[in-house]
Amino acid sequence: MLGVAWISTMVAGVFAGCRAVPLANLDCDRPEWTSFRWAGVAPVAGPWIQLAVLPSEGDTWPAYLIATGLAQATGLGLLIAAVALGSERGTVDVQPVVTRHAVMLRAGGRF
Repeated sequence: MLGVAWISTMVAGVFAGCRAVPLANLDCDRPEWTSFRWAGVAPVAGPWIQLAVLPSEGDTWPAYLIATGLAQATGLGLLIAAVALGSERGTVDVQPVVTRHAVMLRAGGRF
């Protein structure tokens, strides 16, 4: 969860403030968006920093930044909880299953 939200924030931030120009080029040399783009590199704190430095024309970004910020914080909390609990508390078992028509993985566990 942490990784997916973090990568999506970074990828979306790369194109923030870009304008489409003729001949399929992007104009991304707008200095007011530079600090916004770089803030997305920071995990967990990045979306909140981006929210603070958001240029006034970025009115569609706040909801996305809040959602990814909450998703990253949740992912970090789950990661910390998993490390704190250790592997003694539960087991996960993944096994290959081969049938006549399909090959798949079956996952199960005890918690």
